[in-house]
Amino acid sequence: MSQISRRDFLKLCAGSVAAVSLSQLLFPELAKAAPASGKPPVIWLQGASCTGCSISVLNSGQPGMKEILTEIIDLKFHPNVSAAAGELAMRVIDETKDAGKFYLVVEGAVPTKDGGIYCTVGEKNGQHVIFKDRLIELAEKAEAVIAIGTCASYGGVPAADPNPTGCKGVQAVLEEAGVQTPVVNVPGCPTHPDWFVG
Repeated sequence: MSQISRRDFLKLCAGSVAAVSLSQLLFPELAKAAPASGKPPVIWLQGASCTGCSISVLNSGQPGMKEILTEIIDLKFHPNVSAAAGELAMRVIDETKDAGKFYLVVEGAVPTKDGGIYCTVGEKNGQHVIFKDRLIELAEKAEAVIAIGTCASYGGVPAADPNPTGCKGVQAVLEEAGVQTPVVNVPGCPTHPDWFVG
C-alpha cells in the first residue's frame, strides 16, 4: 500500500464531503478542505446498473436529499435527477470536466467487451459515447472517483459468469488505462445511504 500525503488525504476527505459528506460529526472539519465555493462539483455517471444505489442515496434521511443538493454539493449531472438531457447534459459534463476540481461518482459496472459498445452515455457529433471511454476521460481530470455499489466497485451482478459484456469494476478499468486518480470503493447492493452520505 502506498503512502498518502496530508494534502492528498485532505483531497480525499473533500471528495467524500463532495459526494455527500462522511458524517454530521466530521462535516465541519472536512468541509474546510473543500473548494472555496463551499459546494464541490459532482458528476454522477451510471454504467451497467439497476439504479439501486441512486435510489438508496435518494432515500437518505440525515442529511436529506434537499440539504445535500442545496447546501452540501453542486450536482452538475445525474442521469435520474438532472433536468439536463441530450446535448445540454453533455455540455454540462464537458464544462465541469474542463473547469476541473470535480468529483466523479460512478454507479454500475463497466462493460469492456467489443470496445465497451454495450453501454453508451449519450452522443457527440452524431457518434455514441461509450461509457468506458467517458469514464476514463472524466476520471483523468477528477479529484477523486467514488465507485458506489458492488457493481461499480467489483463488477457485481453484471460481471457474473458468463459475463457476456466483459463487465469490470471501475478501479480495475482505470488501472488498466493507467489512470492515477484515487478511487474510493463503497460496495453494497445497494449501498446503504449512511455508508455514502454519513
